[in-house]
Amino acid sequence: MSRSPAVAAATLAIQAGDNQTATAGSQVAVDPAVLVTDGGGNPVASVAVTFAVATGGGSIGGANAVTDASGIAEVGGWTLGPIAGPNTLTATSAGLSGSPVTFHATGTAGSAGKLRHQDPAVEHCSEWSPDRAATGNPAAGSERQ
Repeated sequence: MSRSPAVAAATLAIQAGDNQTATAGSQVAVDPAVLVTDGGGNPVASVAVTFAVATGGGSIGGANAVTDASGIAEVGGWTLGPIAGPNTLTATSAGLSGSPVTFHATGTAGSAGKLRHQDPAVEHCSEWSPDRAATGNPAAGSERQ
């Protein structure tokens, strides 16, 4: 049974997609989604929700979403920023308790794409260079000891 848009939305909460880990520069496995409910905890359809990248860079698809009959609104995909580390995404719906909510994800270093050695005696080369994955991140374990 779907609810009428005339039902007053009261609360915005995370429904799916929080606390994920993915390679930096890649898309998370689960698209972040929120649940909008009324004062009785029932889902509310047709509520506008805006998603936005907050930290870490990256990008999203479908920043403007509307809740479905189950009260769920989902971003159309979240690609983490290109540098390994924390990323956050917010979902906002004006006037709702809990708004904005924040989703967290961690971008990890990719695997080495190739090994290379640079001679420190050659002027235009740096003393050392970490192996880089396609995203440009140092590969895990590639730091010089």
